[in-house]
Amino acid sequence: MQTDNQHQIDEEYQSNFKEGISSYNLGEYSSAAETFKYLAKKYPNDPDVHINLGNALYKTENFDTALSTWLKARELDAYNVKTYINIGNLYFKQSNIDKALKEWEKGLLVSPTNPTILINIASTFEKNGVEKKAFKLYEFYLHNSFDRSSSDYKIVLKKISSHKIEALTQMKKGVFYQKKQKYRNAVQFYLQSIKSYPIFTKGYLNLGNVCYLLEKYESA
Repeated sequence: MQTDNQHQIDEEYQSNFKEGISSYNLGEYSSAAETFKYLAKKYPNDPDVHINLGNALYKTENFDTALSTWLKARELDAYNVKTYINIGNLYFKQSNIDKALKEWEKGLLVSPTNPTILINIASTFEKNGVEKKAFKLYEFYLHNSFDRSSSDYKIVLKKISSHKIEALTQMKKGVFYQKKQKYRNAVQFYLQSIKSYPIFTKGYLNLGNVCYLLEKYESA
C-alpha cells in the first residue's frame, strides 16, 4: 500500500515529467533541460529522466553532456533501445559514420526489428554505396513492420517498389537480347537490373547464364 507521502512523490514526478515533455514538444529545450535536470537530481536511478534530459541537451547543442547523460541512462537500463538510437544519431550528426553504425547495430541486438534503427542503418548503407545490405534491411523492415500506415513505411515501400520495377524492366530487355543471341547486349541489361535492385536473385542467375554462353562461344 502506498503512503500519502509516496502519492505526493509520484504526483510531483508525473507533474514535472509532463512539464518537461510539454516544454520539449513546444521547442523550449532549455526549459525542458532544466526540468529534467531537477528530476535527475531527485530521481537519479530513473533512466527515462536521463534519456529525456539527454534529448533536451542535444537540442541545445550540448552534445558532450547529452552523450554522457544517455550513457548514464544505459547504465541504469541496458535494454532501453532509445539510448542506442540517440547516441547513434549523435555520432551520425558529427559525421562519425562508423561509430553511428556500431551504436545502431548494438541497438538491433536489443530490439532486432526496431523500425528507426533499421531505416537509419539501411539509409546510411545506401548513401555510402553499400546497396545490397541497404536493400536487404529495407526488405526486412517492410516484412516486420507493425505500422504499415506510417509515413516511413510508405516511403520505403515506394523506394523498394520503384527499384524492383526498374530491375524487372532491365531484366526483360536482357532476356530479349539473350534470345536473339546478342549476349553482350544482354549482359549490359542484366548488370543494370542488378544495379537497380542488387538483391534480385534472378538477375544474377541470368547474368551467370549469359556469361557462360559468352565464354563458351568465344572459346569455341
